[in-house]
This record gives sequence, structure tokens and C-alpha cells, in this order.
Amino acid sequence: MLDERDQMQTVDCTPTWQGILPMYLAIVANSGVVTPDVRSELGRMAEAADKWVEFQNANVNLLRG
Repeated sequence: MLDERDQMQTVDCTPTWQGILPMYLAIVANSGVVTPDVRSELGRMAEAADKWVEFQNANVNLLRG
């Protein structure tokens, strides 16, 4: 039986949405449809997604104790 010292740890290497936003903007820019409104909306959506992931992770950690 494993004790606490032997338990496997997981490292989350998932990028944030805001971290990968420049890549998405570059892809959209190549399509020729990037406007300030598109940039602003994608940034707003990335921020909201990151906040949701942070909220979910905090709740999972609370449930796990």
C-alpha cells in the first residue's frame, strides 16, 4: 500500500487561454478579418475562460480536501 510520500504528483502544463491568444490572433490575422473589435472580443473571451478554469480548479481542490 502506498503512503503519502509514494503517491504520484501531477503537474498541470495546460496553457492559459490568454497565453495562447497571440497564436489565435495570428491565425485570424492571416484570414484578413482581424479588427479591433475581434481582438477585444477574443481577449475578453480568453480572460473569462481562464477565470472559469481557475474557479473550477479551486472547487475541485476544495472537494478533494
